[in-house]
Amino acid sequence: MSKHITNKEIYCYISGDISPQKKEKIRKHLELCQECRSLVNIINATLSEHTIDAIPSQKIKDSIIDEWEKIYKKDSQKKSPVITKKFLVPAFSFIFSIIFIAGIYLFYFATQKEETLQLTINPTKGYVTLNSSEISTARPISQKELIVTAENSLAHLESDDIKINIYSSTQLQLISLQKISGFKFRLHSGSIEIKSHGSTPYEISCGNYNIKPAGTEFIVKFINNILTTAVTEGKVIITDAQSKIEIPSGKLWSSKNPEKLADITPQLLQLMQNPSEDVSATGEVEKSPLKFTMKNTNSESTTSVPDKTTKSSGTEQTHKAEVNEDEAKIIKQELYENRKELLELKKQQRQERKGRNH
Repeated sequence: MSKHITNKEIYCYISGDISPQKKEKIRKHLELCQECRSLVNIINATLSEHTIDAIPSQKIKDSIIDEWEKIYKKDSQKKSPVITKKFLVPAFSFIFSIIFIAGIYLFYFATQKEETLQLTINPTKGYVTLNSSEISTARPISQKELIVTAENSLAHLESDDIKINIYSSTQLQLISLQKISGFKFRLHSGSIEIKSHGSTPYEISCGNYNIKPAGTEFIVKFINNILTTAVTEGKVIITDAQSKIEIPSGKLWSSKNPEKLADITPQLLQLMQNPSEDVSATGEVEKSPLKFTMKNTNSESTTSVPDKTTKSSGTEQTHKAEVNEDEAKIIKQELYENRKELLELKKQQRQERKGRNH
């Protein structure tokens, strides 16, 4: 081996992209060469101060490269034509440390893949399909797969941190299941109940709405672009292009009447779980304020909804509306809407099953 190991050899040695024979040869050289050993130690010490628990962002990579460019530019602009050996060694070592740290990070980014989570679907009742194929036993589910439950059917999704009941006549798609970003679902239509008490993040999109819970239990119903959410524990934050709504525990919210809240009753929960059944829904509309943040390009305003008054101050407006039985009836009525369309879909699914059986 030459007097000093090359740049490429140092990079391969630190990143581990090297044969055992070559690694041993470099190790022996480092035992004898203090200059090369110091350079390797600088890089290793720097990396140990920045333990990688997840894939760093593009911003980190750009910062490393920018720092190297600044150092290089500053060094190249020095006017002195004479550089002593005493100055060269520490400067060379420092610049080398930046170069190789950047190289190792970029090598890590190019080869490291985000770890995926495990999620299992278990059909427990009726007819359940996964990507249009009927399933009858539990199996893992992958990204982009679509779950469809027929009339009077039920399926369960489960991982270490989350449990989801998929009720009848529902279409639910798993968008992603990455360890860092968590679970992402899209509810195309129907009702699901979610229970989560772990640390894995998750979110659900329904049409233009995005739901981000925080360690909670709730039911989501999405029929004909009308979103209804009942929170039984914790809280849920729903956002779209214009608004941000916080729903507390024990309350029901609907996108058809976004400034109203209703108390959750057993009848309402039953109807949320079984959208095709004719269940009488009872419950008073909540009179306490609902946090409701309206978004616009200039500012955000927060509105609350209890009684009948209106006042405004700066960018903040508080609207109060009268709560009566008619409003409760509206919430009940929206839970029954589009039943004809839903029944027609179920009829079509039954015909498709009969066709496959023949």
